[in-house]
This record gives sequence, structure tokens and C-alpha cells, in this order.
Amino acid sequence: QEELFSKEAKWTLKNRPEKHSSEKYTWEHIQNVVESAKKIPIPDNVDRKTLILAALLHDIGKPYRNEDHALDSVKVINKLFKDNKYSKLVKLAVRHHMISTSTTQEEYKKIVQDAQRNGIKSEDFIELLLALNIADITRNREENVIDDYSGKSIKETLLEEIPFKRKQLEIISQQQKQQAQQLYSEYLDSLN
Repeated sequence: QEELFSKEAKWTLKNRPEKHSSEKYTWEHIQNVVESAKKIPIPDNVDRKTLILAALLHDIGKPYRNEDHALDSVKVINKLFKDNKYSKLVKLAVRHHMISTSTTQEEYKKIVQDAQRNGIKSEDFIELLLALNIADITRNREENVIDDYSGKSIKETLLEEIPFKRKQLEIISQQQKQQAQQLYSEYLDSLN
């Protein structure tokens, strides 16, 4: 894993303090997310290697110390990989891995539109994003550990947040499909 990173980037990640109480440095956090990505159960339409790569790169932009580390991470990924379906999936998951229960309906809409704009099927992207989110929440920790963000156990956090996030993303995806079908039907009707 470390061969993907320059000496300077690796040093920065290994020495950048992490705000999570159980992890001292960003590199330790990244490694814990990768370990979780290797173990968590995933749906058939999620490629394990793609998930692990997204986990490895999800916080690579943190050393830039800008307000949006997810966007900075995508900028680094753009320098590392040529665009193809898998790099697009990884970039989308990394870009949006910070979804939470406070993510607004409008933000969920932009996330799904971002996937569609990149030619990625919503259902594939949604499951990868949620798997990365689960790996980031669990971070190789026991299910009874209290999460820094939710203040609840890891198990309670997952049981509460993941179904909520999936529902929000699926609602948006379904609405957009219905809108596209409606527009298509109207167009066909206008031809008659």
C-alpha cells in the first residue's frame, strides 16, 4: 500500500495528527479503514478491490489542510490514475465519503447527479459509497466502541445511519429515473 505514496506524502500522513480519539495519526486511521474494507460484508455489485482502493485513498488529501479534504483527495487521485470506470467509482466514493445524517436532501441529489454525470450506475455507486462509509465508521473497532461523531456505539451508529443514507440516495435515484421516463414518454407522445 505504501508504494502508492511519495516519501513526503507518507511522512505527512504518518505524522499528521488525527482528530479521532482512537487513532493518533492520519496514516493509522487510513490503515484501520483499509482493514475494515477487507472484512466487512459487501453486496455482489461492490468490487472488494475497488472498495479497498477507495479506503486507502479516502483521506489522502488531508495534509493539504483545506476545508474540503475529500475534494483534495480527489485532486491527488487525479494525478495518480487515468480515468476509467473504476477510477471514477473510487473518486466518486472518496469525494462523497463524508455523508452523514446531517447531509441534506439537496446534497444527496448532487451526489447521485455526480455519479450519473460520470456515467456510473447509481445502484453500483450507492453501494460502494455506503461500504466505504461503513469501513470509515467501523475503522477496525469493536461494535461496542463509542463513535466520536454520533456519540453512540459503532453498532447503533451503523444500524441507524446506513439505512437512512441508503434510503435518501435511493429516493433521489428513483425520482431521477421517474423524471427521465416521464420526459421520454412526453417526447414520444409529441411525435404522434
